[in-house]
Amino acid sequence: MQLTTPRRSGHLSAVPAPAAGLDSLTRREREVLALIAAGSSNEGIRVALCLSPKTVESHVHSIFSKLGLRRGPQTHPRVLAARAWLGAHTSPLGTDAVRRAA
Repeated sequence: MQLTTPRRSGHLSAVPAPAAGLDSLTRREREVLALIAAGSSNEGIRVALCLSPKTVESHVHSIFSKLGLRRGPQTHPRVLAARAWLGAHTSPLGTDAVRRAA
């Protein structure tokens, strides 16, 4: 996994770059991740995809696992997953896909 080290307030912080793991996601996990990247909560994802709360939690957990993301004192896996998705979909087509998923 590639690491970046952005400077924040004079401190270095290692942040995983999980974009390579996107290929391992299922179609449904990609739909869930697109909604995460669009800013949807688990409840918003549940409503948009007509899923149960447990199913949404399962998909989110699987996405984090496949991307190698864990909650840490200075990281949030949901934000890192959204960054990975958006980084892989920077073309106008990708941006439209995120907007449609919202």
